[in-house]
Amino acid sequence: MCENFDDFIQKLKDGDNDSWKNLVESYRNKLFSFAYSLSKDYEMSLEIVQQVFVKVYIVRKRLNPKLSIKTYMYKSVYNEFINTLNKKKKIYRLHHNYNFNQINMDEIDPTENYNTDKIERINTLIDQLPKKTKQVFVMSKKRGFSNFEIAEILSIHPKTVEGHITKAFKLLRSNAKISA
Repeated sequence: MCENFDDFIQKLKDGDNDSWKNLVESYRNKLFSFAYSLSKDYEMSLEIVQQVFVKVYIVRKRLNPKLSIKTYMYKSVYNEFINTLNKKKKIYRLHHNYNFNQINMDEIDPTENYNTDKIERINTLIDQLPKKTKQVFVMSKKRGFSNFEIAEILSIHPKTVEGHITKAFKLLRSNAKISA
């Protein structure tokens, strides 16, 4: 890395490509090994490390030179592992519930596909949202970004993100009642 750790962090904050490459080269294999020790899943470990580097790049301007970048990186991997694990559990439950509901729906009336109709109506309503509200809502609910990540990416305050999501839900609920 750099002779002076404070200089290195400052170069990262300033967007210095060589410092960024140095950080990635220094930690990528170590972080992958750590992620793999947690997950025992090669693909998941790659995804975790990639997500950590993306998030560090996004927040690089707020890195604190007084804190250890090594500790920050390892803690980020651990947190991303927990988040990924929780998402996988939710997806499994959703998939399981969907299959169970699909079986029940087939028994009731196999000619109707209620889920497809609902999804199409919801997507139509989402498309009708104001531009910025739609962008925030899609990033949050479809892509899984946190409010903090959305705020960083769009350069807006996290409370503004919350406001857009609240506005989206209000509009979707009121429009859903009208179109039902």
